[in-house]
Amino acid sequence: MNKSCPVYIVCPAHVATGGTEAAHALCYELLKLDISAFMFYINVKDFGAVVHERFKRFCVPYVLTVEDTANAKLVIPETCTDFILRFPLMKKYIWWLSVDNYTRPLKVCGPRDMINLLRDRLFKKNVDFKNASIVHMCQSQYAMDFVGRMGATNVHYLMDYLGKEHLEPIDMRAPREDVILYNPAKGFSFTRRIIKACPKSFRFVALRSMSPAEVHGWCLRAKVYIDFGNHPGKDRFPREAAMSGCIVITSKRGAAAFHEDVPIDDCYKFENAQREIPKIVDLISDCLVHYDSRQLAFESYRAYIREDHKRFIEQGNIQVLMESSGLMFM
Repeated sequence: MNKSCPVYIVCPAHVATGGTEAAHALCYELLKLDISAFMFYINVKDFGAVVHERFKRFCVPYVLTVEDTANAKLVIPETCTDFILRFPLMKKYIWWLSVDNYTRPLKVCGPRDMINLLRDRLFKKNVDFKNASIVHMCQSQYAMDFVGRMGATNVHYLMDYLGKEHLEPIDMRAPREDVILYNPAKGFSFTRRIIKACPKSFRFVALRSMSPAEVHGWCLRAKVYIDFGNHPGKDRFPREAAMSGCIVITSKRGAAAFHEDVPIDDCYKFENAQREIPKIVDLISDCLVHYDSRQLAFESYRAYIREDHKRFIEQGNIQVLMESSGLMFM
């Protein structure tokens, strides 16, 4: 295969999440290897502003339509696996940035949801995992475990990485506030019980309706970040919080159950169970009081995150993955 064979990366337009950022980063890295790569935007609502402001820094080309040809490659997020049937000729790669977004049931509240449910059952969940012609690229060990249990054989590890803005050195001796951060979009029912069990003097800040810069600013001010959500993949928030100096406390759900995905000491991970709440409250309290010594336990986690980009490029990711899958770009 030569460098002129295009690679199209399916991505919903106008959406800025960790997953869509990873898709743009992949396109950017492929272009650096002199590979003809394009973002393939779908669900376009505003044709005058297709590229989200957050991703303009990547300066990657995009298309809105794609011709189904045998020499082209299609990278598909796990939320869009119906594209497997839409493009029968292309070589398909499913990038499992999440597991839960594929497996979770759809709530039916109206006609549109019913249509989505039918589409979901007919196409999205109809992945033939044993079809060796489909390459499964897994962002997390959680995903590796899932596709393996489903019977997939052509499986590779393809992680993502944080941007340089999260890797800049910070002064760990700088004063911090007794603030606990949380993401209200995930696991809030359990987090709310933790908040109610804590002393009223504890200050919790929800990372809601903030720009990435505002989130980063809070992470530099706070001492603790808690995340009792479902961890559908190797989530960015725990990594960003840790790199900003926060002590990270998580659930044992999803990817957080795998040390490879969230490599922190077990004493900072808890089951989402009522019996655990007093222990969680005690730990939060101790982290606020003894932040300086507690944060040292996360230095290895931060060192691991700093190497993510290197692993993305060198350790069986882009180059080795493409070669082992028959995509000889060099």
